[in-house]
Amino acid sequence: MNLLPFHNKIIDEFITEDGLMIISTGLGLEKIIASIIAPYCDPHQLVFVLNPEGSSENYLDELLIEKGVTQNLLPKKITNEFSHSDRSEIYLQGGVMFATSRILIVDMLQDRLPMHLISGIIVTHAERLTETCSEAFILRLYRLANQKGFVKAFSEEANDFVRGFAHVESVMKLLFVEKLFLWPRFHTFVGKDLDSRVVECIDVFAKMSPSQKGIENAIIDIIKETLNEIKRCSPGMDLSDFTVENSYHKSFDRIITNQLKPIWNTITRKTKTLIEDLRTMRKLLFYLQRYDCVTFYNFLQTLKLSEGQFGIPKSNWILTDQGDDIFELSKNRVYQLITRQIQTPPKKQKTLTQMATNRQSPNTETVEDLYMVLEENPKWQRLDEILDEINEEITTTNDKSVSGKVLVMCGDDKTTNQVQDYLRVGARSMLLNLVHRLIGAQVRRQNESLEKNTATKTSVRPQSAQYTRGRGSSSTTPKATRGRKRNSSGTTPSPGSKKDKEVRLLSAELNASKKYTQKLLAPLQAVQRLQTSQTSQTSQTPVTASEDNVISHFEIIPHPINNKQMQVIVSSLNDVTTLLDRQRPSFVVLFDHNLSLIRKLEVYKNSNPGSAFRVYLIIYDRESVEFKQYLSVLSREQESFKQLISIKSRLQIPSMESLLTLVKDVNMRLVGEQFVNLENTVVVDMREFRSSLPSLLNLSGMKVIPIQLRVGDYVVTRDLCVERKSTVDLWQSLTGGRLFTQCESMLRHYKHAALLIEFDARQAFTLMEVWEFQSEVSGSHIISKLALLTMHFPRLKIFWTRTASMTAKLFKELKNDAGTTAEPDPAAAQNFGTGEGDDDNDANMQAIEFLKRLPGVDESNVYKIISRVATLYDLSQLSLPQLTSIIGEASAKKLYTFLNESNNLG
Repeated sequence: MNLLPFHNKIIDEFITEDGLMIISTGLGLEKIIASIIAPYCDPHQLVFVLNPEGSSENYLDELLIEKGVTQNLLPKKITNEFSHSDRSEIYLQGGVMFATSRILIVDMLQDRLPMHLISGIIVTHAERLTETCSEAFILRLYRLANQKGFVKAFSEEANDFVRGFAHVESVMKLLFVEKLFLWPRFHTFVGKDLDSRVVECIDVFAKMSPSQKGIENAIIDIIKETLNEIKRCSPGMDLSDFTVENSYHKSFDRIITNQLKPIWNTITRKTKTLIEDLRTMRKLLFYLQRYDCVTFYNFLQTLKLSEGQFGIPKSNWILTDQGDDIFELSKNRVYQLITRQIQTPPKKQKTLTQMATNRQSPNTETVEDLYMVLEENPKWQRLDEILDEINEEITTTNDKSVSGKVLVMCGDDKTTNQVQDYLRVGARSMLLNLVHRLIGAQVRRQNESLEKNTATKTSVRPQSAQYTRGRGSSSTTPKATRGRKRNSSGTTPSPGSKKDKEVRLLSAELNASKKYTQKLLAPLQAVQRLQTSQTSQTSQTPVTASEDNVISHFEIIPHPINNKQMQVIVSSLNDVTTLLDRQRPSFVVLFDHNLSLIRKLEVYKNSNPGSAFRVYLIIYDRESVEFKQYLSVLSREQESFKQLISIKSRLQIPSMESLLTLVKDVNMRLVGEQFVNLENTVVVDMREFRSSLPSLLNLSGMKVIPIQLRVGDYVVTRDLCVERKSTVDLWQSLTGGRLFTQCESMLRHYKHAALLIEFDARQAFTLMEVWEFQSEVSGSHIISKLALLTMHFPRLKIFWTRTASMTAKLFKELKNDAGTTAEPDPAAAQNFGTGEGDDDNDANMQAIEFLKRLPGVDESNVYKIISRVATLYDLSQLSLPQLTSIIGEASAKKLYTFLNESNNLG
């Protein structure tokens, strides 16, 4: 593992300090983390790494092996495949461990993990930390039990830390750290190392086609109009971040969510539709830049077909002129209808009008041809030119440091697969295959429907005009299909609408080109079948001449002097961390721009100074949105670091001891005239740790006990069990009938049972929109189902809260009202529903249900009777004064009369 001097500087500065490090993306953060955790790969240490991603875990293993860590000391991955006892033994073995947050929380709360043995915790992706997240819960439990271990957090997302109010301070308080380390690209040490060997980068501009440019302009116009309309509909909102420039970035959706989350339930339906239109336009812009014309057109058709269905609101942009332009231009990129005149034989018989005026009958006819345009992505042509240039250099150079490997980096896996297919079979064949695969089935269904309608009309009116299809001949691939309409008099009647003509002509074209496409794509389909079982390696498949002899510049022609050949490796950006070190290419072609990758290429060049290295960046022209995005990403990161530097200069974070004191003070409760540390207990089902509520309960001063519960989700007191439902889960449980079973089970084992409906702060504070209410009562309606639930279980209490924080406050109030003597029994809660004693409980419930049906007994006094009388027989033996002392005079008279009245059935 080659480390640059600034890497060593960062490691020396950070390895002895607790803190939060924010570093520019692509500067080799994985190498820094590997160097820091390498000394802790020792049985005498115990370190946990939180938030690692799958590819990062594997890459860290490779880096640690390069650092000399043996195989048996590599980080262990703790998953749910290990049993409780196995995890306890693994923790005692020590070393570095990757553990999921949910498993780590449960093991900490159940004392399976010896907290005093933990040497430290390393947090990656620190920008994701929030007060309600699982990682913050882990750090809080860790710091309360262990103040000697270290906490080190890392992040490459400087932009996320300058959004909102005091986000850096909030994250550092959750981490219990006091120091902030900033390493931007313009840092003195970083710039000195990376600028010493500048990467040779050639910008290759691809000019967008007129259709692409027209679509892009229409999308931008819709975005502008949508933003203006949102501002008009919401005059009281702060929408300063709602700009066209910000909408180009991936983080714009997050900006919208954070801005509108507190007032989402007050926003009108029109504004919500406009926001959804904004998301759709941004997705269209992304598809236009990345993917081919067929994929883009298919996505548009999917949007059109789903309009107003499956709960998707009707969009406004489809009805605009710009929306029409988008659909028309995207269709013209795939196929076009061409109207032309053709010569026909002269007619021997003239009409009466022609004979009277002495005119000749016309010898031309208007026909419509369907031409498969299949517009290529302009970047594909530039990629061909670059590969031709590289191949010529490889075969002519005598430089031994120049290898034959060319790495083509794409933005995502879908683009990677398209570039691979393009290099194997060419643009037109690949696009024809996409036409058959994506829109062929829909066209065939539409054509069959038209044929049925035509047959029906023909059977009813046998003299109606007939429609025939003709196909133009071609020596290679069929490019046009001609449709003609005739009747017996030689005129050309209209067979239907323009859309019907389109469907018929397109169907004929697809049928005509099917065999040709299948023959040409047979090698590609064979390769794809082989790759089906190896999806993880799809993005790294080498493309050489042995796989496709059609592409001339991929033929391996050994040079008489250097005997080199070109090998092209197409990969997605997800695999760049390992590909550069494994393949060591001399040429890299960036098919999509990415700031992180450019920085990684800088680090790679300076880490391997003796190797020849050149980078080509293919990007649309300077007027395109993609180029503006590229420049904006650079400037945004610089501005973010400048703001962070300013924040650091005035940053004041309380010490760890002060923060821990604040956490401990939450458990203090006023008893009499002094504060006493009283610990409230809540039993929580282990499956509930996927939500943020257990963390908030702990934060509010309650002791959370995780147990596999079979009845309920939360046991708040000895007699109160709560089933928590989100709005989505509530719908599903009511529809499937699962909620009725759960309520019945809770009421069987607990004196009090409650249904908690917890709403999402990002959604409306309502079970349904106003427009969803029906004028007539329906049994399938959610309101009807809730009414039936309350009627069937009158003892069931229903709570609802706006957020998980409000739920934690509600639980705390319930605990305070119940008192300290009503703490739940974890052992009893765990046994409920297991079958142990369930027969006795069933019999007891039957007796209670029978008791409720007796005269004078109701919900207000049934439990008074249960607490004073053991059996129904004992109840029948009580005198009237005894019953009066239990349930009151009026109720006692009714019950006593019923129990002692003689029934003369004879």
